[in-house]
Amino acid sequence: MWSKTYFADVDPQTGNLDPTSVEAQVTPLTRAIVVVHYAGFPANLRELRRIADKAGIALIEDCAHALGARYDRNGIGTIGDYAIFSFQAIKHMTTVDGGILTMRDSSNVARARKLRWFGLAKGVPRTEVDIQELGFKYNMNNVAATIGLAQLDAIEPLISRHIENGRFYDRQISAIPGLQTTRIDP
Repeated sequence: MWSKTYFADVDPQTGNLDPTSVEAQVTPLTRAIVVVHYAGFPANLRELRRIADKAGIALIEDCAHALGARYDRNGIGTIGDYAIFSFQAIKHMTTVDGGILTMRDSSNVARARKLRWFGLAKGVPRTEVDIQELGFKYNMNNVAATIGLAQLDAIEPLISRHIENGRFYDRQISAIPGLQTTRIDP
């Protein structure tokens, strides 16, 4: 069965998903709220978590722009039921391609591992394969993972430099009459 996608509006002050608009879109058929932390600024996760919990649906965080960001002193990607981080070539930390999926409920790990590799369980002899659910090709190879692991020692200074660059641009833009910068929620 194909699902429909409904788009909620964004808050023009933050560029992030507007929880009021999200709540208006939720129906009994809604299965998840997918939120992008735009430009590294965390969305209003407190409200989005409340809406998801009230509706009994998953909250999925797209953290591709927000590696290292924090929300209520928690690392981004720890409030949703699932979180996706991208390590594509233009991200702060890159493995050239690939990413990471995190999840709150560890009982979903085995299924996620199967789905990342065409629905196949790794290590099972090909003559014993029994695909129960269609999967994808979402695995990261060992070379890409090694590239990513090597960057972890230097990621904090790199992210700090990006934050300082952003603050520099915010100061410069704020000084231009008629322009304003994005509001950053705590």
